[in-house]
Amino acid sequence: PLRAAGREDDGSRFRGGTPDKVTGGGDRRIGGAEAAAAAAAAATPHKMAVRLANVLLMQRDLQQAVKFYTKGLGLTVASESPKYAELTCSAGSTIALKQAQGEALCSTGYSPMLSFNVADLQGTITRLISMGAHLDGPIRYPTFGKVAAMRAPDGHIISLFESDEGL
Repeated sequence: PLRAAGREDDGSRFRGGTPDKVTGGGDRRIGGAEAAAAAAAAATPHKMAVRLANVLLMQRDLQQAVKFYTKGLGLTVASESPKYAELTCSAGSTIALKQAQGEALCSTGYSPMLSFNVADLQGTITRLISMGAHLDGPIRYPTFGKVAAMRAPDGHIISLFESDEGL
């Protein structure tokens, strides 16, 4: 089975090698050059000019959050102002932090999950707890490594994964 983001894929989505083809409604028949053009268009994947710029997390205390992600997880400050900061990791991903203007923007029930691969799960957990995070459930030991879920001081979910194969 395939493994992605710490989960095993049992292949149940595409049994038999390929997904079923879905046909659109209508009974319009085309032929000749029009059919060849339609077939060529369908065979050529359309590339969209889209790049994820960052993941934005609203913060109750921006300075505490910057310290948490830089000292706790080793991210680097790319830019910072009194109400906004951008942090990057060694792989080039960017997390943006913004000072919240109200408590409703920081509700923890609908937090995104930030997933990090780490070399030392226990050391990272200890360091993050010392900075105000807490475990959100037990550490799990699947066959391919170790996984822990934590809550950052502002309630955001942090997933930590230590692979048996290393970083």
